[in-house]
Amino acid sequence: MSGSSSWAAEHPDRVGGWAGIYPVCNLESYPGLDRAAGAYELTAQQLKDRLIEFNPIDRMSKLAAARVPLFAIHGDVDKVVPLEVNSGLLKEVYNSANGPEMELIVPSGQGHNMWEGFFRCNELVNFVINHAKADK
Repeated sequence: MSGSSSWAAEHPDRVGGWAGIYPVCNLESYPGLDRAAGAYELTAQQLKDRLIEFNPIDRMSKLAAARVPLFAIHGDVDKVVPLEVNSGLLKEVYNSANGPEMELIVPSGQGHNMWEGFFRCNELVNFVINHAKADK
């Protein structure tokens, strides 16, 4: 999520909706600040000090203000990108920022894997189709 959500956060007027499959929403959780820092040309400490500028969880206010709908599907036993501190926290943060209600589907017993249900999720496909805008 961090790449696509960062772009969306900077261009909320050009986004019809945002959707993800077990998205990374919290750089502290995954990949961790030590590993993420290089992508921002910062040290881990510098990234920690400036996390609010880069962390997807912390960049949702513009999307919420623009009323951009969000959707995610995220397994409840994901050990790589844990649900609670990624999609779960995103939903909490987004809803508290007065964005539209984020839709979150949590398949039981699924982790960070290639389970067919993630990639053939009718709700995800319908969300993307319903929020795609040719003029955006």
